[in-house]
Order: sequence, then structure tokens, then C-alpha cells
Amino acid sequence: MRITGIEKPHRDAAERAHFADAFSSLEGEVCDLTRMARLAQLQLHEVVGELTFLDGEYKAPPDVEATELAILAVDQVADMAKKLEHLWYRLHNEAARAGWEAVQAA
Repeated sequence: MRITGIEKPHRDAAERAHFADAFSSLEGEVCDLTRMARLAQLQLHEVVGELTFLDGEYKAPPDVEATELAILAVDQVADMAKKLEHLWYRLHNEAARAGWEAVQAA
């Protein structure tokens, strides 16, 4: 199969190289997000998991500091996930564009 005058494997090799670089640069953000998600999960368990729940109602108010930390952790996870999504699309588009430009230049 020929695409714009070069063999498809050449185009695929260029795209793979650009995508590999893009995905490699995401490692830190993905690891940070998973760690923060785990922290949020543990914090929420501490806030809600320790409360007495009878007849469909909580019988004691949650600890204020633990609740605030849980809210902060969940908010942070949401922010980090949104930033990661934007970064993902930017790197994906850059890698795809670079692969296409490599095809055009060859």
C-alpha cells in the first residue's frame, strides 16, 4: 500500500516514534493521578467509613478536618484528571501531526 509516494511501513515507523515519545512524557502525570486518586479514596473511607450508619441515617457527624481533606483530595483528583486529559490530547495531536509531516517530507 502506498501513501503519498512512500511505503506505509515508513509512515507507521515515524508515527510510532512520535507516539512513543508522547506517551513517555505522560508517565509522571499518570502516576501522580493514580496516587492522588488512591489518597482521595483512603481519605473518603476515613470520613465516611468510620461513621455509624443505622436505619438509612448517619448517627454521628463526620470529623471536620477529615472531611475537608477528603474534599480537597477529590477536588485535586478532578483537577489533575482534567489537566491530564488536555495534555493527552495535545501530545496525541502533536504526535499525529509530526507523523503526518514526516510522511509529507519523505
